[in-house]
Amino acid sequence: MSRAVGDDRVSPGEKAMDAASPDARRMAPGGDVPEALREKFGLRRCAGGGLVSLYRSRELTESTAEDVVELQGLGIETVYDLRKKAERDLAPEPGIIEEAFEVRVCPVDLQDDENRTRATMASNVKAAYGKPGQRMIDLYGIMAAHGDAVRAIVGAIADSEAPVLVHCANGKDRAGIVCASVQRLGGVPYETIVEDYLATNAMNEEINRRDLRRYAGIMQPEDVEVLAAMFEARAEYLETFFKAIDARYGSFAAWMRVGA
Repeated sequence: MSRAVGDDRVSPGEKAMDAASPDARRMAPGGDVPEALREKFGLRRCAGGGLVSLYRSRELTESTAEDVVELQGLGIETVYDLRKKAERDLAPEPGIIEEAFEVRVCPVDLQDDENRTRATMASNVKAAYGKPGQRMIDLYGIMAAHGDAVRAIVGAIADSEAPVLVHCANGKDRAGIVCASVQRLGGVPYETIVEDYLATNAMNEEINRRDLRRYAGIMQPEDVEVLAAMFEARAEYLETFFKAIDARYGSFAAWMRVGA
């Protein structure tokens, strides 16, 4: 059964801050990600070690019993589903996932912005979203505005003893900021965090290429260019999130200490 993060104590706490170093806790056993899971879900283990053995992926809606066995073989015990309620209702976490793992959901929509939904339905994407990349810069600022919810999830993951899997719909933005924050809390060098975040482009390359080909047949080239920027992970997007956190809380460390 799924439950919202925040149902129990999830503050990062002083323990996590004291342990914030690259070798604070050894990576839990898990081995390499099976190729089938990598191709099907974009599953990979986040780089850099840190506080916990951390995996990320796209949504798990097409999981089979064989997939569950492979995920359990990595030692994963908890799955964080960062999709909003409407997404979970439309494409629920499979019962076999909820039976095999503790599934935690985000209690808020981290991308909550009414204009985003309306703009998506606009006939001219460039007019709705501005120059390529601008919409994502705005969106990462919105996610930082939900800093309390993000911090609660990061703290819960940091306190985990067993490997954790984090996913959203495409494994890029919501999963990206949460995993990057866990890595940063664990003392992973920022350059490594950015490289790991950008690796999502390779994991989603085939899906993105397929979707852009479809849109290219029905949209203007300049609109497809805007969509392509939205499909990508870019270093400037992640930087926008952390800069917004600094502006809101004073620093990353101060953000992590709120409520501790």
